[in-house]
Amino acid sequence: MMTSENVVALNDVALEAWTSMIREQFPILKNRVHDKNLVYLDNAATTQKPESGTGCHGPLLSAPEFEYHRGVHFLSERATEAYEGVREKTRSFLNAASTKEIVLLVVPRNPSILWRQFRTRVCEIRDEVLITAMEHHSNIVPWQLLCERTGASLMVAPIDDRGEIIVEEYERLLNGRTRIVGLAHVSNALGTVNPVKHLISLAHRHRIPVLVDGAQAAPHLRINVRDLDCEFYALSAHKMYGPTGFGVLYGKQKCLEAMPPYQGEAT
Repeated sequence: MMTSENVVALNDVALEAWTSMIREQFPILKNRVHDKNLVYLDNAATTQKPESGTGCHGPLLSAPEFEYHRGVHFLSERATEAYEGVREKTRSFLNAASTKEIVLLVVPRNPSILWRQFRTRVCEIRDEVLITAMEHHSNIVPWQLLCERTGASLMVAPIDDRGEIIVEEYERLLNGRTRIVGLAHVSNALGTVNPVKHLISLAHRHRIPVLVDGAQAAPHLRINVRDLDCEFYALSAHKMYGPTGFGVLYGKQKCLEAMPPYQGEAT
């Protein structure tokens, strides 16, 4: 007769087997530290890569044949198809309307791209850029540099003792001088999940575009940029079991088309 104790024991065995199976997919977890099995908990900084992931992108990063968008021969066309396939998968992952809204980046400099583009919009001393007190430095420093160069003001929406944005203060800071809002979907330090859809709608009442830093949200939440209605959404591959040095910037097609080219020289 199956008892509650037996059920618990079976669940423990199943959990141990499942945990072992997961650990086997991550080579680094085979290491021992201080004579104990390695336990890695720093996914907010970067994720370790499973063998299924490294086996997929390893050849793309190392093989000399992969020169996408550079030729019409077989190898180049195959590389281009693989590259554009990533764009389509990313579009589907974010539920973007078109692959034209997906910008693939060799390095995760998403906010940096935007501050360069917004130099044409943020150009007066009276202009303001609004961020929150829980932003990662990648969504702070570019805006600081922009404000220093233009004389604009960097405004910061405060958070409360629970690590949550004080929505009333955020709303109060939105005004006709605000040129863009940058805010985290999920805080990397606090783990706070922000009500970004509501925060975006508040900004849109003033016709202010919004950049959402989704680096921490993308590995854990279902992202729907069309439902959020944000103008821009940024994420990094290395926090999603992917390779270091790659990033994605989603932008509404009308916004991207209105921006000047970020980089024109060949690489």
